[in-house]
Amino acid sequence: MTTRDQENERIQRSLYEREAGVADLIEFYARIETVYVSASKALEEHSPVRASNSTNPG
Repeated sequence: MTTRDQENERIQRSLYEREAGVADLIEFYARIETVYVSASKALEEHSPVRASNSTNPG
């Protein structure tokens, strides 16, 4: 095997490993997307709460 062939093989292995990582990341995002969307909607639906330390009723 020539040096160039070895280098090409090393690059191909590296790309394959990275590609698998990207696929895993996309799968992870797909799994958490529904939870994230639900949590975001829950936050939007609540009315803001206001508090004051004022003793002036008027």
